Amino acid sequence: MIVYLDDTFQTTITKDSQHFSAMGLLPNTAYTISTKTVDHTGNINTSWVNHTAWTKSVAPIADFTASSLIGRVPLKVTFSDLSIGEPDATSGILAMARPHLIKTRPYLLNTGIYSVT
Repeated sequence: MIVYLDDTFQTTITKDSQHFSAMGLLPNTAYTISTKTVDHTGNINTSWVNHTAWTKSVAPIADFTASSLIGRVPLKVTFSDLSIGEPDATSGILAMARPHLIKTRPYLLNTGIYSVT
């Protein structure tokens, strides 16, 4: 069997291996897998078999930094969102930034302990 991924030749699969692993695919992306069969004498079937498959989404990974951690009240702090993926929900100070896709946003904070989640 001859295997193509998005119209690019990938490999020829023999009856002994009977599998193909695609590496380096992007998350949450559609790919068209196309195949043509080859008989035992090397004749290639002219008909394509095509299937569209989606890769899984990547689970979000939270990663935030703050520009200032110590200072006089009110302390101006700029939080930077370096997270990967989109969360199902946000809370705390950064909940306001995520819906607008703002990756860096300054806040004026009074005395207290703040949670970034």
